[in-house]
Amino acid sequence: MEDRSREKLLSLIRVAIDQTRLMMRAIEEEDSARLLNLIKGRWVTLSKIAELKDRVGGDEELSRLAEELIGLDAALRRGLSAKAEEVRA
Repeated sequence: MEDRSREKLLSLIRVAIDQTRLMMRAIEEEDSARLLNLIKGRWVTLSKIAELKDRVGGDEELSRLAEELIGLDAALRRGLSAKAEEVRA
């Protein structure tokens, strides 16, 4: 079970990295509809990562990567919120 969880976690981390790249492109292209869809999908991905990282307990590297990804996502959301406030003003 732990090996399957590890592989699933690795897969989800790759998906989240791809989502980050797509989000950055959507921001550059000012495609807010696509960005909103990516954000929604990213929340689902990150919640699954948070769930699985606890199951992989003994793998410190994967756990660290998952924590780092979750932290980066929080920073990305704060930056997007600040940008949205800037646009509204």
